[in-house]
Amino acid sequence: MLVYICCAGGATSSLFCQKIGQASSQKVLVEDIFSVLKNLDTLMDSYDMILAYGPVEFLNKRTVQEWQLDKKIASIWIAPQVRYLKEMVDKVFNNYHIPVHLIDMRAFGTMNGQKALDDILNNL
Repeated sequence: MLVYICCAGGATSSLFCQKIGQASSQKVLVEDIFSVLKNLDTLMDSYDMILAYGPVEFLNKRTVQEWQLDKKIASIWIAPQVRYLKEMVDKVFNNYHIPVHLIDMRAFGTMNGQKALDDILNNL
C-alpha cells in the first residue's frame, strides 16, 4: 500500500514519515515520491507499506495521468502548513475515490508517528 504524505517541499513530511515507519511493526519503506514511483512494482513486493513524501504541488491532473497515480496511491495525507490546499487536491482525486486527509496538527507538531499510523490505518 502506497500512502503519500505531503507538505510544502518534502522536508518535514520526510521526518514525519520516518516517525510513522518507526511506530509500525510492519515492513515499511520511507522514501521520496519520485524514487518510489520509479520502482513501485518492485517495492510493492517487498514492503507492507510504502510511505512516500513530497510536495503537495505534485498532486495535479497532469501528474495523475503521467504517473498513473490513480492506480497507485491508497491515500493522501496533507501536512498542516499546506492544509489550505486540501480542496484543490480533493478536486483532482475525487473522481478516483482516493481519500484525502489532513494530518492531525498536534500529531504533526509533536512528530507523533504512532498517532499518525493509527489515523492512516483507521482510514483505509
